Amino acid sequence: MEVSLSAGEALKKLDDSNFTAIIADFNLVGPNGGLILRRVRQDYPHVKRVLFSGSSYAELSPKLERGLADVFLSKPIEMDDIEE
Repeated sequence: MEVSLSAGEALKKLDDSNFTAIIADFNLVGPNGGLILRRVRQDYPHVKRVLFSGSSYAELSPKLERGLADVFLSKPIEMDDIEE
């Protein structure tokens, strides 16, 4: 598992490595997690996309494209939830 603090850093790591999943926070500084997952879906279709947020899915769903994330997790979150 690796951590990136920005969208650009995360996308560069995807370019340089072979990840099976990405977990993105919706409320990032700069491009939000939804924008990152859109790019991942387009450029890395084999990578599982997980979106998490302090907002509920019901609150975010009007802002999200259908099929953008494979999994949605609400904060607070435990490491066990991420590892599953």
